[in-house]
Amino acid sequence: MSKSRALSPAAQPAQAQRPGAPPAAAGQAQGQAQGQPKRRSSTGMIVLFVMLLVPALALFLPTTVVFLLGMAPTLVAFVSDRDPQHYAAVTVGPLNFCGVLPLEMNLWRDGHTIDLAWAALADPFNWLLMYGLAGLGWLIYFSVPSVVAIFIAQRHQAEVQRLRERLDRLEEEWGEDVTGRAPLVPPG
Repeated sequence: MSKSRALSPAAQPAQAQRPGAPPAAAGQAQGQAQGQPKRRSSTGMIVLFVMLLVPALALFLPTTVVFLLGMAPTLVAFVSDRDPQHYAAVTVGPLNFCGVLPLEMNLWRDGHTIDLAWAALADPFNWLLMYGLAGLGWLIYFSVPSVVAIFIAQRHQAEVQRLRERLDRLEEEWGEDVTGRAPLVPPG
């Protein structure tokens, strides 16, 4: 058998495939032929996203301006949170969005112009609404873990008390031997 024949795909044994997977096409990379999923090009997806996003942002400029300035606390929460799940942004974001949404709805209802967007942003009450709800999200983010920790500690204390009462009942029924406080060697 020659070397060229030994290296040809036809001469190699068939690779094991996942159940239900289509057969590997000729010319696929070795890693893909072994059942590994094909990876999409992240650069292509980013380019496509930007090509769709930029015209949409320009078309909806008043909405974009209000949204970007109003949702700044969520961006700060996302960037500053080092947790991989970004719990700060998940907590702050929805409340911040609830503060921005009424401005956006008024903007859409009244004509959707950039002048109306700047007028909405010039009103201090709107800033209080947007950033106040974001502040409420931060309050929830920082306070809920403490409240949960207190609840769990109280539950554990109640469980310890229940176990001590059970141990006392067992000691009354079976004697001091069940407590572990009895001497190991009987006297005498």
